[in-house]
Amino acid sequence: MPFATARHPLPQDILCVIEVADSSLDYDRTTKQRIYAAAGIPQYTLINLVDRGIEVRRAPDSAHGAYTSTEQVSSNGAVVFQLGDGAVLAVPATDLLP
Repeated sequence: MPFATARHPLPQDILCVIEVADSSLDYDRTTKQRIYAAAGIPQYTLINLVDRGIEVRRAPDSAHGAYTSTEQVSSNGAVVFQLGDGAVLAVPATDLLP
């Protein structure tokens, strides 16, 4: 049975979670990042519509529900996604921001 129909993805199946935040910005920066870090999601990317920037969190500390690395990506930068096979994908921030 294909993965998509067999079960919902588990944390170990997920390389990155992307949130788009406007009115939920504070909630996404606090509560959601703790949930994702505690689950061991390797990368949490927050597209901040309020400030037109992107926040990339990596290296989760599951025991403390926090990420140990945070990068601010400006509108002229790029977001780097670590792929499961060790490759990387760089996406210009302008492609992610409205």
